[in-house]
Amino acid sequence: LKGSQALWTVFNDADPSAHNNDAGDTDPLGVEVHVYVYGDESSCPSRRTLYLEYTVINKGNNDLHDTYLSFWVDPDIGEAGNDLVGCDTQRALGFAYSEAPDEIYGIVPPAAGLKLIQGPVVPALGKTAQIAQTNTALVDHMNLSMTAFSSYVNGTDPGSAAQAYNYMHGLSREGDIITNPTTGLPTRFVYSGDPVAETGWIDETPRDKRLMVSTGPFEMIPGDTQYSVIAVMVGQGAPTASGDIDTIFADHTSGTSDGSALALVTDPGAQTGHDYRITIQEGGPDHYYSWAVENITLDTVLRSGLTNQSGEGDYPDIDGLTIKLLGPTPGVDTVQFMGERRFSWANADGFHWEGFRGAIGWGGPGDLRGFGSHYPVLPSDLTTVEVRFAETDADGQFDPNDPNVSYGYRYLRATGPPARPEFAPFILDPLAGSYGFQEFAKNVPLSAWDMTVQPPRRLTVGFLENNVSGGLVNGRYWPPAHDEASNTDAGGAREWLWIYLDDYHDVPKPEYMANAVDDPMPIMYWCTMTRRGDVALESGTSMTIAPSNFNTKADVFEFTVPESPISTRAYDPFEPGIEYILSCWPTETVSTLTALFRVDSAASVDYQTVRSVCQCPYLADIDANGLLDVSDLNQMISVLFSRGEQVIDPGCPCSRTDFNADGFSDAVDLNQLIRHLFFAGRRPSNPCD
Repeated sequence: LKGSQALWTVFNDADPSAHNNDAGDTDPLGVEVHVYVYGDESSCPSRRTLYLEYTVINKGNNDLHDTYLSFWVDPDIGEAGNDLVGCDTQRALGFAYSEAPDEIYGIVPPAAGLKLIQGPVVPALGKTAQIAQTNTALVDHMNLSMTAFSSYVNGTDPGSAAQAYNYMHGLSREGDIITNPTTGLPTRFVYSGDPVAETGWIDETPRDKRLMVSTGPFEMIPGDTQYSVIAVMVGQGAPTASGDIDTIFADHTSGTSDGSALALVTDPGAQTGHDYRITIQEGGPDHYYSWAVENITLDTVLRSGLTNQSGEGDYPDIDGLTIKLLGPTPGVDTVQFMGERRFSWANADGFHWEGFRGAIGWGGPGDLRGFGSHYPVLPSDLTTVEVRFAETDADGQFDPNDPNVSYGYRYLRATGPPARPEFAPFILDPLAGSYGFQEFAKNVPLSAWDMTVQPPRRLTVGFLENNVSGGLVNGRYWPPAHDEASNTDAGGAREWLWIYLDDYHDVPKPEYMANAVDDPMPIMYWCTMTRRGDVALESGTSMTIAPSNFNTKADVFEFTVPESPISTRAYDPFEPGIEYILSCWPTETVSTLTALFRVDSAASVDYQTVRSVCQCPYLADIDANGLLDVSDLNQMISVLFSRGEQVIDPGCPCSRTDFNADGFSDAVDLNQLIRHLFFAGRRPSNPCD
């Protein structure tokens, strides 16, 4: 099961009577389609995404030439009649958004995207295609990307199969080539501009739109199977005081991880206009890397020891921002097979490892007691490993002289008397204890190679056998078929392969002739996989395990926060503050307080104590012109934020500006000064008097 929830369905076009739509009134093609849909709630971007894996099988008798797949959507973003569409050719993405305001979503309608993650496979020398459905890679092939993006208005739908096929090609309904009006060049991608930057060809006619993300051509003879994966995404921004961006994406200024960072604007009025940096540090035993947020402008570390990189949950709120670091989990990222895949995750994913759908992961057997009790191999030391299989029969018998047969360390769970009589010859040390060492021999029909160095270096391997009635204790690594037994349950086979970060050797090392759980050993990868039925291994086939490219100390992210916009919102006149006052002032006087409005001196600048002596009791009419006006406030600002003492009207008994007695003459004090200055002992009937 992928994700947090999954659905599956199958359909075909075999019923001729169902071919009655004007856009496809044709004979059946004989095509069957499987769709596997899943979603994941674990991280912020993914929880707004549905993944659709399509498996297309030619079960008819027709050779299908120049075949295209098109993913068609009638988006209806809120109100149906004001949709706009576009595409991003670099991201193989089609999208729809709504002209605001929308009668359903208001001033901030969402946008929906349709992204082609994996296209059909076609021959291509020197390239490698990925197939998510089978978790395999196919050399000398490639995945097609989005080859056309089409859109049309409701009422101009294709009226024949030929017109539908024209849209799939990125042509007009009648089959004419489309010209991009901003470049004057022919194109198969309509509205390929950037609506945020307002560049390129942008949809400017909000209507009830349809869109099509298409890919092709490819061939399918009877019996052929093609695969494709689409992501359906939705996102929504948030309004800000002056239309500024609500998400600030950080630049990845150092390092090569697959991580990213961003800041979500939660309080536009608190933005500082400063530069920020996210750095990675070594963490504690449960988090090998933590991260910190620095204010570059002030040369200050604001938060440190942060560990969340999931995109969800608890993130720090700083200066009106929620600052997020995202990155893949340390451990296995991908598992790919060369040649026919002989292994499965079925009945093998009980420990929910991060790779191969839960059947392969980073860690050693010490993790059985507490999961993470000790990691002799740090995630930064993980390497890409190629496992090369030896030739075997369906019972796991092999020629020990096969160059890919390895010496391996064999350990036994539940040592003691044999659980079955046939186990007796292979329990060499019944007193070794559970997970104790048994022997070092040529007993593993594969070899493991570190591919991060040239030439690749061969690595040490080991494995476990389980001395229970459901085990397979026979002295050689040979996991069960997926339909025969569980390979993770305590009463099952538990035939586990371990790959060490150590050079291969044919003479045993004493430190590995120990207890696999209690004695730390440099084990990188733990494989609990089963076999795909009663199958043999074939020489020339292989499996590659690659680690995730997670955030490390080498990775640095930086971003700049725009300065706070000036609020224009009205507030309760009986609780006036600086935002309320600004809402009442003419535009030309608002600039007086712009810099002041952004100041939080207690967190940023330690102003020297200043004091003001002025008219009492309401700090009013400093310049004694008979008015409570901006001139008075300007003088207050000058006094309040001056470095050093200033005195106005020394005879006044009011002698300090630190209203809240926090040791700083800061913006909090200023708010109170404004309240006194403009509402001196009265509650005005007109709030802007």
